[in-house]
Amino acid sequence: MSIQREPLSLPEPGDTVFIPRGLVHAFTNTGDGEARALAITSPGGSETMLRDGAVAKTSDAPPPEALEPDIDALMTAATGAGLRFLPSDA
Repeated sequence: MSIQREPLSLPEPGDTVFIPRGLVHAFTNTGDGEARALAITSPGGSETMLRDGAVAKTSDAPPPEALEPDIDALMTAATGAGLRFLPSDA
């Protein structure tokens, strides 16, 4: 995890990380297993990017194997939600 492009020590399960609004931040799973993160944003709005940029679930069936993300749809949805993604090398 990084904030303002500075590496942050790895959070442990149950840790909380506060990221003030407007700061550049990133999350990458560098381990061998699955990673989970719960993001709470305030004020709201960023959830519209996930809603508008994701494939909707249409049944109670388990989700299919991971699909290739539709990056164009996510970027369009992010712009509509007031979010910006920066290149990883910027």
